[in-house]
Amino acid sequence: MNIGHFISKYGIRPDSLLDQHFMTDERMIRKIILASGLKRKDVVLEIGAGIGTLTEHLASKCAKVIAVEIDRKLEPALRERVKGKNVEIIWGNALEIIHNYNHKFNKIVSNTPYSICEPLMQRMFMTKFDFAALSVPLGFYRRISSEGTLLSFKARNFFRIEMKFNISKESFFPRPKTESVLIVVKPLSENDYKRNPERYVLREMFLQKRKKMKNALMEGVINLNKRIMRHPFTKRMSKEIIRKMSLEKDMLEKDVKDLSIANLIFLEKRLSVLRRKPLRRAG
Repeated sequence: MNIGHFISKYGIRPDSLLDQHFMTDERMIRKIILASGLKRKDVVLEIGAGIGTLTEHLASKCAKVIAVEIDRKLEPALRERVKGKNVEIIWGNALEIIHNYNHKFNKIVSNTPYSICEPLMQRMFMTKFDFAALSVPLGFYRRISSEGTLLSFKARNFFRIEMKFNISKESFFPRPKTESVLIVVKPLSENDYKRNPERYVLREMFLQKRKKMKNALMEGVINLNKRIMRHPFTKRMSKEIIRKMSLEKDMLEKDVKDLSIANLIFLEKRLSVLRRKPLRRAG
């Protein structure tokens, strides 16, 4: 079905308050599908299904699509587009739904509403998935791939993020004010963490953001050795490693969520001690 005709048929007027820009370029949609590397067994979470232009293509390539959309005014158009397909439509805020459906999907594919790019990335830190392909503003990609921002620092301890290609303004209706890009996001593997053990410890700390740094750091070092390095490890051994880092008491007493980017960069350097031969149990 011609997308322009489809939009006209339902009298669809994108809501600027919801940051709605529907992808209408079928060539670009096919390109996104190809970059998503979908397999027949995959279950895909789509954030911001809109009028289903991407949804129907996803459904033809995977076992199931969990399509999340907040705007009920789009329901007649979306339901017609995916009628009879392997699509479960969820109406609501994707930032809330992603946790409720954690472990029920393995991939995320989205023409992401620009206003939720950062909060979505924050949710993804706490979400289990194998792969994500996200259309995001070029400016957002620059933020998460640059040095010196808290978001980019956090992201590199959880993911590998790669920009695949540019998406022009003309691919959307209405045209957004900025160019977009497709990024792919892959969680770091066990081997990645073996090569960069400091990243695993920092990841563990970010997942315990309300704890004091000294406690989150100790648990992170213990979990690194037990889960990644497969070494028997104790609290005493963890405390000895942390002592060798010579960290200031004031910093150790802060909650993880209150650490500055300068604190985190300093800690990352001190965590290089983890690349040395691990401590062993005495005797």
